[in-house]
Amino acid sequence: ERLNDLPTLDLLDDIYNKLGFRVGLDALASATLGSHKSADGLMAIQWFREGKIEQLVAYCRDDVAITQKLFEYGRDNKFLIFLDRSGRKQKVAVNWR
Repeated sequence: ERLNDLPTLDLLDDIYNKLGFRVGLDALASATLGSHKSADGLMAIQWFREGKIEQLVAYCRDDVAITQKLFEYGRDNKFLIFLDRSGRKQKVAVNWR
């Protein structure tokens, strides 16, 4: 099977289309799962430039794991949680299978 033929879902794009504004992966993970990313994209670029490939790989694996947990939470509960501009928790409905 060709990779382009596999079903895909961009969680952050789906959330953006529902809310009309971007919510980052770390913000969703924090509000929904109570966990944070291990680093940010800028740190990943720095590790790459410094040749710290093991740290970069660990960061990427962590991002994939968090994305999977968010997908599963949304699939099972039909919503994710984010903080609005006032810092209040809000739900965004999702319909993932």
